[in-house]
Amino acid sequence: MSNDTYVKDIKAGLKNLNLLFIVLEIGRVTKTKDGHEVRTCKVADKTGSINISVWDDVGSLIQAGDIIRLTRG
Repeated sequence: MSNDTYVKDIKAGLKNLNLLFIVLEIGRVTKTKDGHEVRTCKVADKTGSINISVWDDVGSLIQAGDIIRLTRG
């Protein structure tokens, strides 16, 4: 996709991003006060790596090595 954003170009406040990345690491599950589960995952593309937060059921589905396309995230 020509509208893909690379990790190196991500800045606070950007919305509706399209990214393609690989999951490098999955962090431990943390429960919030209201019962939600959140994991911090390290993801990367060819330009760099970042940590992202993955919530609830989605976090239990992804594994290290997965290739994920985030659309309008």
